[in-house]
Amino acid sequence: MHDLEEMFAKLLDAVRKLPPDPERHELLRELGRFRVKMDAIALKGEQTTLVAKVAGP
Repeated sequence: MHDLEEMFAKLLDAVRKLPPDPERHELLRELGRFRVKMDAIALKGEQTTLVAKVAGP
């Protein structure tokens, strides 16, 4: 997941350097949607780990 975080940060930085136009706006929207998916995956992983700890062996 850490690799995805780094890649996301690099992509976001690159897109922010683009001139403000509709293409840049759409790329920012797509990155936002991707970020939401990344967060959902991370949260699901945390919940699975927590359930496993609570359930025990």
